[in-house]
Amino acid sequence: MVQDASNIRATLTWQNPQDHEGGALSYQILQRFELKPDGLKILLSLTNLGVQPMPAQIGLRLRPDWRGESRFRGDMAAISASTERLPDMAEFTAGLVLGRENRELCLGLLGPSADFIWPEDRLALTLSFISGFKFLVLEDAPQRREIHLSPYSHMPGSQNAAPAFSVLKQGDSLAANLQISAQKLEN
Repeated sequence: MVQDASNIRATLTWQNPQDHEGGALSYQILQRFELKPDGLKILLSLTNLGVQPMPAQIGLRLRPDWRGESRFRGDMAAISASTERLPDMAEFTAGLVLGRENRELCLGLLGPSADFIWPEDRLALTLSFISGFKFLVLEDAPQRREIHLSPYSHMPGSQNAAPAFSVLKQGDSLAANLQISAQKLEN
């Protein structure tokens, strides 16, 4: 349902009705998008409307455009990887080169932002984790010419483990804010 909309803002909600026979959880999802001079601000919120406690986590998948030799830079630590080697923090500080190998990295966010950089175009996309996001999954798939960035509120699980989550009691909410900004690189 569109709660409000204008040239610069939109608020969308979706409600899962409660199954009174105890089968489904009742919750509401809210997404608010606001275009500001300094970028796109996104608010995601999940609220438990039912009487049963429910597990919850929030995430958002971004698919940046693939151009040349892109890099990913920020203050973060690699927690797990689909490859044998975990990149060290210095590689993320300098800018991890993407597009060379298929890999999936789970990263712990240590700083407030991360940059996805296209050096040959002197452009960057800055993700500012305003609140709520603590982890980022980076999927680098050069054979498919895709890069996916997925910020999460809680550490996502692997194929062999259940994802981490919060337990929301009736009326509790989980929310996260992200700002996406474009910038022109100097030099």
